[in-house]
Amino acid sequence: MKKQALRWIALVLALVMSLSLAACSSMQDTVANDTNGTPAADTAADTQTPSASGDDTNVVKIGLMLQLSGSSPADSEELLKGCQKIADIINNETDYNLPLAATAGLPNLNGAKIEIVVGDAATNDAAMSECQRLITEEGVAGFAGILGSSGVKVCATAFEKYGIPYVTNASSPSLTTSGYEYLVRIFPDDSLYCRSMFEMIDKMNKEQDAGIKTIALCSEDSEFGVNIDTIEADLAAEYGLELVEHISYSASATNVTSEVLKLKAADADVVMFSSYTADAILFMQTFKEQNYYPKMLVGQRGGFSRTEMFQTVPEAMQYVYNTCAWASDLDQPNVQLMCDLYQEATGNPAQEGPMRAMTDFYTLCLAINQAGSTDPDAIMEQYRAGIEIPADQKWIPVDVKIDENGQNLEASTLVLQAFDGAYKTVYPFDVASTDYVYPVPGWSER
Repeated sequence: MKKQALRWIALVLALVMSLSLAACSSMQDTVANDTNGTPAADTAADTQTPSASGDDTNVVKIGLMLQLSGSSPADSEELLKGCQKIADIINNETDYNLPLAATAGLPNLNGAKIEIVVGDAATNDAAMSECQRLITEEGVAGFAGILGSSGVKVCATAFEKYGIPYVTNASSPSLTTSGYEYLVRIFPDDSLYCRSMFEMIDKMNKEQDAGIKTIALCSEDSEFGVNIDTIEADLAAEYGLELVEHISYSASATNVTSEVLKLKAADADVVMFSSYTADAILFMQTFKEQNYYPKMLVGQRGGFSRTEMFQTVPEAMQYVYNTCAWASDLDQPNVQLMCDLYQEATGNPAQEGPMRAMTDFYTLCLAINQAGSTDPDAIMEQYRAGIEIPADQKWIPVDVKIDENGQNLEASTLVLQAFDGAYKTVYPFDVASTDYVYPVPGWSER
């Protein structure tokens, strides 16, 4: 009730501000522009949240939190193009066998069109201000995008205060144990991702005599890396693997030679990374410089799920293992269609990270339409009731229905390995599209 009251207060204040602006002289109205060069009168209209009836506006705004001015903007630029492709399919009547493709706009909101509003969140401080701006000035009905767990927690100050749904791509387990009321996570958390990798290693040892005994961990030192590092260390002990090296580093590092030399000296059977894109590339380049490559390199998502890795260090990416919740070789009716649409929009093959974030965006559009409303509580209730995706239109292997903490009850994981510029499913073994390679060839054997 408190949050509902806050939203009503915010709407009343917005109305008062609009009336005040209207009282200004017509000359002022003509020349006044917002930061994007839009006339002030248009800006006032943009700040209003679209109504469920469609009487006030025919636009539903979705906030897309990206890092366009960060260290690796390519991922965000690709996601923006991919989400715009989905918005175009929803907004126009098409022949694609996808949800909301057969009609123009959202049918349950009188044909309202989806409009993407970008929040450029290069830093956590910027994420907080951009999240609040998109709520109070742009009137977004919900959020999706690519932000790390620490960035999402900072944004929570805004989206929880105003009661706006935030569909997150971040994977820290703490996100769904922090009492957030408007957080949604469709895909697994780090504990599930990590366990699937250790389960695979255990089966490789027991069923195929792989002989994997030692492990090294190398993680960046923000919440993303620290959480995964802790989980992996516990799982190593649980599965009887000896932890022979344990490295923490800054994702902003410009030289990782000492870290690579430590990994080389430890000579672990498995090296598990928790990295973002720029630092993952730096490690791969330094591996080559030091003529070192582990028998098994596990990327644990992050930067290793990004197209930029395959473009920048393609030789190093060959045979990399990665945990995921989506793959281009999944046995689902629309996987290939989504891959084709992604490549058409971006010019690059579909990768797991951006595709998960696109799914977050798509399900938010579906939740709004199926709720028949942009009311935040109605949207959240729809997520709890379940998002309907017909079986012949699915591109993900799970249903979407969240628990009281915002976590999808149907979340599941896969293990992939990279072959010739694309990941292929190698675990669970009964759904694998190809056999895994272990130990992987060194530099001189490639």
